[in-house]
Amino acid sequence: MLAEISAFFQDTMFIWIPLILGSVFLTLGITTLRRVMALRSRGIRVPGRVTGSSGMSGNNTRATTFEFTTADGRYVHTEQSVSTSPNLMRRGRQVTVAYDPDDPERAEIIESVSQIAGAVVFTVGGCVALLAAAVITVVTLG
Repeated sequence: MLAEISAFFQDTMFIWIPLILGSVFLTLGITTLRRVMALRSRGIRVPGRVTGSSGMSGNNTRATTFEFTTADGRYVHTEQSVSTSPNLMRRGRQVTVAYDPDDPERAEIIESVSQIAGAVVFTVGGCVALLAAAVITVVTLG
């Protein structure tokens, strides 16, 4: 019985890989898109300033870092949740920030389209991988 299950997974591994990767990418994309859109539509908006970018050494993607003062006067320094390449937000640029009043570290720069674009890329990539898994399944298993 175990040998049959093992043989099944070995024979269908090329289906499982795009199925799992597609599911992960689709979930990440939709979750990020919903979070960013909710924050942009319901977050408190205040002026802010880009302070630079952060990223790992040897990595081309960078997350914009920025600062702002909350409506109740608290200073916050945080970074965008999605790293992008290239990062078009320049140090010193004045921006509009939308933040969660319950967790001001959760904030987004309204003028930055990279957050939405990154989420859409993940969502589309997930859909393509799932479609590939469906096509492979139909072609292989008939």
